[in-house]
Amino acid sequence: MIRTAHYVLICFALSACTEPAAPQLKLVEPASGSDNIATEVVIIGTGFYLGVDERYDGASTLRRDFGARLGDAPLTSVAWVDTTHLRATVPAGLPVGLWELVVTSPEQRSVRLVDAFEVRAAATPAPGGGQAARVLIVSAPTALTAGGVGSALIVARVTNATGEGVTGERVAFSTALGTFGATEEVGGGDYRARYTAPAAASDGTTRLLVSDAGPTVIGDDSVTVTLMATCASATAVVSSDAALQAAVAAANSGSTPADLCIPAATTIYLSAPLVLNAAAGVTLRGEAGATLSGGALGGGTFGVTLASAAILVRGIDFVAFTGGALALDGSHDSVEQCRFSGCTPPIAITGDDATIGPGNELTGTSEVGIDVDGQRAAVIGNRFDGFTDGAAVAAGTETAVSFLTVRGNVFLAGARAILLKACTDARLDNNTFVGLAESAVRLEPLATQIRARNNIFAACRGSALVGEPTAFAEPPAHNDFFDVGATCTGCLLGDGNLFVDPAFVAAARDDYRLSRAPVSPCIDAGVGVGDTYLGAAPDLGAYEAE
Repeated sequence: MIRTAHYVLICFALSACTEPAAPQLKLVEPASGSDNIATEVVIIGTGFYLGVDERYDGASTLRRDFGARLGDAPLTSVAWVDTTHLRATVPAGLPVGLWELVVTSPEQRSVRLVDAFEVRAAATPAPGGGQAARVLIVSAPTALTAGGVGSALIVARVTNATGEGVTGERVAFSTALGTFGATEEVGGGDYRARYTAPAAASDGTTRLLVSDAGPTVIGDDSVTVTLMATCASATAVVSSDAALQAAVAAANSGSTPADLCIPAATTIYLSAPLVLNAAAGVTLRGEAGATLSGGALGGGTFGVTLASAAILVRGIDFVAFTGGALALDGSHDSVEQCRFSGCTPPIAITGDDATIGPGNELTGTSEVGIDVDGQRAAVIGNRFDGFTDGAAVAAGTETAVSFLTVRGNVFLAGARAILLKACTDARLDNNTFVGLAESAVRLEPLATQIRARNNIFAACRGSALVGEPTAFAEPPAHNDFFDVGATCTGCLLGDGNLFVDPAFVAAARDDYRLSRAPVSPCIDAGVGVGDTYLGAAPDLGAYEAE
């Protein structure tokens, strides 16, 4: 099992879909609750795909039966919202302490998140009484089209200490961008108001706030909504395969960049390969709910720039884009199951919250494979081969970045796997590095708060790690160093490291899974980093042994 993650809101899928990976968990909101009342929570993650029951007559039904538990205690009212959100209720009466969350998909694939929720002892009422109560947003969209087009009802619930709805409260909804209509009380402690996206807004986010001024409850809650720009300023608005093909053909013959936009809630199925060879480049974006699927992508000098938020690019072959294959300028964009060869660079990230993976394959000799200059990027579950002129992943080369995750990847050959320049708070976990000519991971002086755990470094001629002790948030721990030029140049190692042959299944055939016969010493040798594992502890490297 390779460690993977998904983030899907809008699907730009240019080839047939494959079986999705297991879900991944990020956090629970709220992250705590009192032991004496039930707590409604939102589980945030990726890859919450519906199941399918197929019948002999060709008909099928969608299954939404997700399960969730804290430890062995099942959560109630587990409900699917979308591919990144579940709702559930934590029952009253759980013992005080930190609890591990386990979510099971309709296909019975499970994932866990350690210390996901804290049960706290209920506060003692003040003399004269008083209630422990709360305000919680229970219904809100994840993305809306701006320009005054997108709108949705936002529902909040006010409950008392026993979880009962409280009526007659002074509930107000507010936001810095966009407008709310009048607040309505709809019964059972629920209050709602219609939110309309701002009339003029580019891609970004806004925070919606609900507050209760009493008389029974004092409290508030908030949620972040992604805003997506309208197609109004696009070079061409395309709502069919023919229109898209014609717009791309016109862009290919032009001398200025083309901005193509798919309107909201529109699905385009490509009937023929889409060839992008415009000398000035092509930008693809979409309003909320836009979908592009099927077909293939050919190219020339410039590839594609993703300008919208929450776009998924899936299953595309990018070949020999000498001016760059894929640029991610929007927020929360994702790339998975794509192949990049001979591109310079394959991927450039300037937007925030990008996810690269799982299942991408990047090969080439360019200086950088993925150039990260956006915040909170995640590079998860990919394969890199080559990049003899530089690093497969470089972060902070132009702009200081923070909160980078590089997890579950395989780095083969090439000069260097990871180069961190101006980078703060990076987590390099469960990667496999094999046959690198220089240092596998190099931390330059502006890199700080770096963690390196559960990795395998094998047959690397240079040092596995290069960096000053001050660059690390904690000494590198629970890694395996085998046949490397040096383990940690300039730095000190932490606990749990191994210095043995990792016993891959068949390294000569590029199979870097861990062997079960004989048993690899890297199985169950890791430390928990919030990812899924099957045994007593996480394995080392990119693949969790089956």
